Amino acid sequence: MSLLNKTFQLLIALGLTQFASAQSFTLEGSSMLAPSGFGGLAGVGKGASIGFQSAVTYNVRLRVNYEIQFFKGNTNTITTFGTYNNWPVQDVTYPITNSLQKMRYSEFSVGYDYFLFRAHPNMYIGPDIFIGKTTGNTRRVDTYYGTYDDVQYGFFAGLKIHYGIEKKIKKITLFGEYGAGFNVHSPYLTFVEPKFLNYGLNHQIGLGFRF
Repeated sequence: MSLLNKTFQLLIALGLTQFASAQSFTLEGSSMLAPSGFGGLAGVGKGASIGFQSAVTYNVRLRVNYEIQFFKGNTNTITTFGTYNNWPVQDVTYPITNSLQKMRYSEFSVGYDYFLFRAHPNMYIGPDIFIGKTTGNTRRVDTYYGTYDDVQYGFFAGLKIHYGIEKKIKKITLFGEYGAGFNVHSPYLTFVEPKFLNYGLNHQIGLGFRF
């Protein structure tokens, strides 16, 4: 059984345990930089997440979240080169213009909120482990093959640290949160990531409420 499959099963098991004891549910709108630093191609993502939390026990609570982000892409491109056989003379090298038309990123995470600041009881910090997937629509244009559209997939796993502050207003708790993570992933843009495994950072910020 692969490590990724074991990680996925662990997250599902923790999620089911959390769901059985959920004390509050979360809706959050957020913005995210593209994983692995490809913001120049993907642009800034916009999306939302749903989640639930356990009750706070000894200043700690468990959390589970599912998030989805949409990236519109932009006009930036990356140029690579290809060759084709021109026998009996020298092979011909031609430029290839690569772009990302749009991308969707989905993520499932399990983590903890630690309320460590006595002077600021509404502030919390904690770790999350996560798995994710990207679905990207790419386009390559060259003088030999013309225009070719493709769909590329990437798979992610990693650890991130989040920091948040919340304020209870009657039955609703408003909160703001920032997260930064380290991920290991398969190539999700193969024209710039030829390796089988890659690593990168991701950042996001969000606002939401618990009920």
